[in-house]
Parts: sequence; structure tokens; C-alpha cells
Amino acid sequence: MPLDEPFEVGYRGIVEPVTITVKHQTLTKADEGKPAKFTANMEVSLCADGDSPAGQIVV
Repeated sequence: MPLDEPFEVGYRGIVEPVTITVKHQTLTKADEGKPAKFTANMEVSLCADGDSPAGQIVV
């Protein structure tokens, strides 16, 4: 099935990145650039092996 209006996929992917501010308990400047996820109580924590990242830490 051909696309009627093809789109380009660049280095940013299909969805433009968005920066949001959320609370955290233990993140530091050293964690910048690491993959992050949301916890059950909607805080941000670093991803462990096998976790699906929701984004990246930006300080």
C-alpha cells in the first residue's frame, strides 16, 4: 500500500522532541543524557536493563 504523502525520517525521528519538567528523587547532573522512564507515582528514574525508555535526562 503506497503512501499518499511520504514523509522524511531524520535524526530526530518522526515526533519532535519535547522537554518537560518533572519531579525526581535521586537524579544528578552526572545522569544527563541517560535514558529515563516514569515510575508508578509519576516520577522520573533511570532505566534499568530491559526497561523501555520514555526519554532522556536533560539538566
